[in-house]
Amino acid sequence: MTTTQTIAALWLGGDWACAHGDFAGLRDVARQLSAHLPDSLRPEIEAVVEACRRDIDHASELWVRARTAAMVRA
Repeated sequence: MTTTQTIAALWLGGDWACAHGDFAGLRDVARQLSAHLPDSLRPEIEAVVEACRRDIDHASELWVRARTAAMVRA
């Protein structure tokens, strides 16, 4: 699997985790995704990781923002 395919699979996995309320899964996906993203997007993804521990609604909002930001910057 190429890096691009890995990143795409991780975004999809995060979307699935949000849709199913699996915030432990979202946290794991965000951690893995962070390793593949440019430095400019890492703070947004790391915010998702932290929010998954405290506020699942906020974590979902942050995920959508991070995904949108990544698509705009791609």
